[in-house]
Amino acid sequence: MAAWNRLRLATALLMVVALALPLAAGEDPNIDASALATPQSELWFHSVVPLGVETIRLEPSHSSINLMASATSPAFEGLKRLRAGTNGSGFTLVSDSGRRVNFFPDQILFRVTASTRGEPLEVEPLTFETKQSADELMLHLQFRLRIFHGLEWRELNPAKVEMIGMPADVSYPERIYLVRFDLHRIPADDRLLLQLLDSSGQRFCRFHLDLL
Repeated sequence: MAAWNRLRLATALLMVVALALPLAAGEDPNIDASALATPQSELWFHSVVPLGVETIRLEPSHSSINLMASATSPAFEGLKRLRAGTNGSGFTLVSDSGRRVNFFPDQILFRVTASTRGEPLEVEPLTFETKQSADELMLHLQFRLRIFHGLEWRELNPAKVEMIGMPADVSYPERIYLVRFDLHRIPADDRLLLQLLDSSGQRFCRFHLDLL
């Protein structure tokens, strides 16, 4: 419980500063941050971007799973979200060198931790009806990325999913997944939604990743 509380606090602190991935391929070489109208730093990114913590209560078993997710890429490091425009109503994304960044990194690695240790981290957890036990659900997680462009959206399956830490055949109250998605010129103002699914493909949790 203490470890999870420390982890949750660290996540909250990191989200104030924001984390990110290497987007050199998405930079616009023709635009410098100094050319923007009165740019003001709104958010800084690092190579790891915390996506938050969720608690899922399984029904009818009443057992709870704490979930934490982050997104990683070297291209996030040094990114800045700036206020722009004559009245500061818009935003733009620039690299550490001051070049405008137009796209997400070509590759993003999500780290997802699922644990039944300790008490629920959320006072009012989400509920999910399932006949599976918490251990079974954590052991067979599936993942999908939904990409929103305005009112339109499409879905992307992982390029690779790896469970690290304790082997699957060893009973353990925590499972850690590394989930890689290969992206191709996804505009930086699109919104990414990492979906967590059970073994039947039913969604029970989601985490957002937005750059703008």
